[in-house]
Amino acid sequence: MQAWLNNIENKVRVSVCINDLKQDLETASQSQRAEILVMAQYLRIHLLEQSGIRRTSMDNPLECPRPDITAQLHLIEQLRRQLRTNLRHVVRGKFSETDQMPVCSHRQTQIMVCALELWFCTMGACFVPEKHDMLCDIWTTMANSRTCLQHTDAIRQCARTLPIELSEFNCAGRGAFNSADEWLVYYDFIPSAFNSEIAAHQIRGNHETIPAR
Repeated sequence: MQAWLNNIENKVRVSVCINDLKQDLETASQSQRAEILVMAQYLRIHLLEQSGIRRTSMDNPLECPRPDITAQLHLIEQLRRQLRTNLRHVVRGKFSETDQMPVCSHRQTQIMVCALELWFCTMGACFVPEKHDMLCDIWTTMANSRTCLQHTDAIRQCARTLPIELSEFNCAGRGAFNSADEWLVYYDFIPSAFNSEIAAHQIRGNHETIPAR
């Protein structure tokens, strides 16, 4: 009974998150999508994998046991909730000595939230098979954003500031980067669960699955 309730709860949460993420990407520019992608890859390596999230769960969640995915989604949800709390505080200008997150910029925090949501939605794919096409569209859009990575000035800013902003999470790689090129090594991981669909989109020339603003 508990497993059934967990599945229903996960289905609702993941479905809502996919809809929200798609809407956020629809209003984002191509360069902003590139920032989200690089942030997602950085968080994958230096936060999620260091926190116990398995690479296999992010690569092909459809082949992973649902109880394992449930536990890992719960961890990502905690991190996401913490970032959203931070975002509200940034907007209101309210911080106290008890806040766990350091003060990040509003823009930076929004990008971090979207990056975590990308993995939350990806790992939750096993609970929402009816959303598989939408997830494929999202990952196709993210993969296509790589074409402008080297021209994204904001990534250079991320390279200087993000490791400091994530220091409260004890990220393994929180030392500053010397250049954006050091960030670009992170972006090339695309979940194998969506690789064939992404390739099909690109063969058809459907490069803007989610139109850029």
